[in-house]
Amino acid sequence: MKSIYKLIEDLEASGLSYSIGGSGLLNSLGFSVPMGDWDVFVDSEKNKVLRALKHWEVEDKSVDSHPLFKSEFLLGVKDTESKPIEIIGYFKIKTEDGLVPLPSAVHHRWENMNIGHPVIWFVAYTLMGRTEKASLLRQFLEKYPQNDEWIEFYLRMPIPKELKRILLDLSI
Repeated sequence: MKSIYKLIEDLEASGLSYSIGGSGLLNSLGFSVPMGDWDVFVDSEKNKVLRALKHWEVEDKSVDSHPLFKSEFLLGVKDTESKPIEIIGYFKIKTEDGLVPLPSAVHHRWENMNIGHPVIWFVAYTLMGRTEKASLLRQFLEKYPQNDEWIEFYLRMPIPKELKRILLDLSI
């Protein structure tokens, strides 16, 4: 795990904010799920991220061909010390009615890392069709209701009506 900490340190030293999403977020909430990689989300320009990671071997991955993911950029960081690290810039998912942004908002700190917001990730996993992970986050949100801006934000987004209904049920 040493590498993820060093990468985060480099982002922070450059004044860039980030959040950990995906399986890292689920593990931070107490769910024991396997992690294939670290997903680091940034709402920053690609050139600023690349400058922050100037000492890393970074692969610029294509985001154009994926039918669902419409992020502005995807960077892979090669490292042999830990799990692969992917950096996703301005994460968005395409729905039938438009693009849904999934900001890198920070919900809490875990293991000295900024962790993304469970509402944002519940929406993301639902839109991706990853029902098992969406279900885990729904359990968390039912146990710890969120009365915050993100539920209101997604109620205004082009998401399926059923997802809007669930979000309304999850709000306080």
